[in-house]
Amino acid sequence: MFKDKDSLEGQPVEEIYARGQKQMHGGNWSGAVTTYKRLVAQYPYGAYTEQALMETAYAQYKSGNNEEAISSIDRFIRTYPTHRNIAYMYYLRGLVNSNRDTVFLQKVWTLDASRRDLATPMQGYSDFNTVTTRYPNSRYAADARQRMVALRNMFARHDMEVGLYYLRRGANVSA
Repeated sequence: MFKDKDSLEGQPVEEIYARGQKQMHGGNWSGAVTTYKRLVAQYPYGAYTEQALMETAYAQYKSGNNEEAISSIDRFIRTYPTHRNIAYMYYLRGLVNSNRDTVFLQKVWTLDASRRDLATPMQGYSDFNTVTTRYPNSRYAADARQRMVALRNMFARHDMEVGLYYLRRGANVSA
């Protein structure tokens, strides 16, 4: 593994970036994250660095490292608040947040997400709202609106579940 890292030492930024792209296209998300992090460490400024930061966040999201993806996205937003692809980063943060609490068992048995804690889906809703409000003409706005509708439906199901819970308990006032 050290040999692989040393092979990136002194390489031109274009070659390191191309290697990360190749790993992403092959589905090697963790390898791509490692390669892009090496690129950022060796070349902290430039267009390739900005793109590598975005690709790192996406690869972390695809590999299921949601906390790391959120951290990378937030770092990018703080560092490049006026970047031309900032709408994409808010959209990606919305994707990560809306799916962050999805558990393995929930995927296998299709458990209702509305019965779980809604803190991160609400944050995802807020991120999608940022995309539709600040960047209404971006290519991500229409999909963000659709995802907001799905999240609102989940919030409504959650409210119904809470009301039904109190009805079953005989707490009519609370219901």
